[in-house]
Amino acid sequence: MGLVEKLNRSKKFIVKKTGIKPEIGIILGSGLSSISDSVSNSVRIPFSQIPHFTKSTVEGHKGEVVIGSVSGKNVFVMAGRLHFYEGHTLNDVTYPVRLMKHLGVKKLIITSAVGAVNKKLKPSDIVLITDHINFMGENPLVGCEGVLQGSRFPDMSTVYKDELIKNAEKCAKKLKIKNQKGVYFAF
Repeated sequence: MGLVEKLNRSKKFIVKKTGIKPEIGIILGSGLSSISDSVSNSVRIPFSQIPHFTKSTVEGHKGEVVIGSVSGKNVFVMAGRLHFYEGHTLNDVTYPVRLMKHLGVKKLIITSAVGAVNKKLKPSDIVLITDHINFMGENPLVGCEGVLQGSRFPDMSTVYKDELIKNAEKCAKKLKIKNQKGVYFAF
């Protein structure tokens, strides 16, 4: 079964559960799954029920999709995520993001609890990612089916939108939340 056929099956399953069309995707990392409790008019779907979704094995991840609204915006929230280090393929790990796009999501917010090599950063610092370096030895864009959702060689210079970073900084300043900027190094 090809990627688009899988995505269509997953989309059909979700559309049967809710008529909400998400515009923003949110992936919650370790310790943040409870944020999904603030989604109003929500429909909760365990990863294990969604066709072609892989189950997360990380402790503390709820392993469910929550579709509803936050501050008047329709959202697709992953309370937990899939990780390459769990032994999943990059196709499995990126499938939820491809599904979000297939459902109409235009913006994606990803949270993560990670370590840092920058000695200026301390545990609990909030870092807004401005770019990334993939040093994992694999690339989720490899394979002919990835082209079905966009260009084989997408423009990576605009992945992290300055407008969204500035909005996040403005909100953090208003809420008196200290934040830093950094480059995510995946290895």
